[in-house]
Amino acid sequence: MTSSTPSIADVLKKTALFSALSDAELQSLATRTLIRSYASAESLFCEGTSCEGLYIVSKGRVRIFKTSAAGREQVLALEGPGSSIAELPVFDGGPYPASVTAVEPSELLDQVHIHREIPA
Repeated sequence: MTSSTPSIADVLKKTALFSALSDAELQSLATRTLIRSYASAESLFCEGTSCEGLYIVSKGRVRIFKTSAAGREQVLALEGPGSSIAELPVFDGGPYPASVTAVEPSELLDQVHIHREIPA
């Protein structure tokens, strides 16, 4: 990453889902997170595949869509920097409910792993 590129912890802090975390908690989460570049039209994941974590857009834009049995696409959303993607299957254990591809060259925090802790 260049000096003009925000750190993983900075990107996490600017995301609504993680904005209330302490600096120590953000740093801990950042150590388990990758940043990955995606080319325009590159797939992040496909509808129905097993969830491996959530994604956060750092730069660029992605398209979230579903495909019918006939092959027709329905665009659900276009998301840009600060958006989190695939939160629900991370928490409910289900598969990804839609497909996501980059609309333009993009950087995403890839497979942010959240460990659910059950209180004793």
